[in-house]
Amino acid sequence: MSKRRASRLVGRRSFLKGATLAGAATLTPSVAANAQVTAQSPLKGARMIDELNADEVRSLTPGAPVRLHRIRNDQLYHYYLGDPLEVLLLRGDGSSERVVVGPDLRGGERVQLFIPGNTFHTARLIGQRRWFLGASTEWPGVVPADVEIGNLDELAAKYPAVAADMRAIADSVRH
Repeated sequence: MSKRRASRLVGRRSFLKGATLAGAATLTPSVAANAQVTAQSPLKGARMIDELNADEVRSLTPGAPVRLHRIRNDQLYHYYLGDPLEVLLLRGDGSSERVVVGPDLRGGERVQLFIPGNTFHTARLIGQRRWFLGASTEWPGVVPADVEIGNLDELAAKYPAVAADMRAIADSVRH
């Protein structure tokens, strides 16, 4: 990769990370407004969310976790409703990271997660509702040739500290 292209890539990633934080910050007034509405009609929204099930929202469920894969382009995971999603990132330098995408910001969860291009990752649900409603944004877009399914045995050898977790998530796909 040329120095110029690498510089543009680093600059784009820095911008996108900043934009993610700015986007989250702009949600604060609407969150506050919703809290006021909820105070006037207590728990109406919370009850509705608790009563939904995976079939009604057509979402990620324990039987359909995110398969071990990587995409050539950068991604941004978004949390909307339901249970948190535990994401296991396998970085190119041999390190790994667990991040929870969910609503509990005080507990360390994130409503958005930036995943650099070419980062293998997999994910599973954690929580009580047993469904996750979210999205993934990729730019400039994804075609099938941009997606690579990970070889579990090869990646388990490269990332032994999280090999058991990778296998547990993969086994849940099969069942």
